[in-house]
Amino acid sequence: MKMSDDNVCVDCLSEYLNLQDNKFGGKLPSSFGLLQQLDFINLNDNRLSGAIPLDLEYVMSRIEVCMSNNYLTGELPSFSERVSDTSSHGKIKIRIERIKLDSNRLRGSIPRGFGEMTTLQELSLSQNLLSGTIVNMEKLTSMEILKLGGNKLSGSIPQILPPTLKQFDMEYNQILSIPTEIGYLTNIGMFCFRWFSCYSYIAFCLC
Repeated sequence: MKMSDDNVCVDCLSEYLNLQDNKFGGKLPSSFGLLQQLDFINLNDNRLSGAIPLDLEYVMSRIEVCMSNNYLTGELPSFSERVSDTSSHGKIKIRIERIKLDSNRLRGSIPRGFGEMTTLQELSLSQNLLSGTIVNMEKLTSMEILKLGGNKLSGSIPQILPPTLKQFDMEYNQILSIPTEIGYLTNIGMFCFRWFSCYSYIAFCLC
């Protein structure tokens, strides 16, 4: 079954949308950008393709966005935290806690806005085609799970890492150095770093 604007009823949805593992195909409808009441979007394990609608980053109250294991392409929306004054209750600050987009075909760099998400607890972008450098993590004061393995990220891991970090997966990228600050993460339970080419292989995994 394909998703389209014709079979998404904007007014019928509550705060929770769970369509995981339903074999939905096709592109994500642009009307997803109008689902301002949603706190939780779970479209994991389907056959969705095409780009993520850019309007999705304007969904006001979303807390979790999960679209892992699909065939999504294009670049990442910024999903940046915004303050909206369109509500009758005054200004509402968006609180994004989890973004799970691993195992897709997303390209481009990780938007800088990801480094501004102070409420973000999990960011899973593993197994995509992302490139460029890792964003500054100094403001990610709530981050617990960060999975970026299996991409084409380059440069170095930022020296300032979230002290709350518990899982950090950076394996199979093009990053060749590990900052000594990793040793000061007292909450870390899993850190994976592997890199290989036809000339050399480097592996380090702390579990």
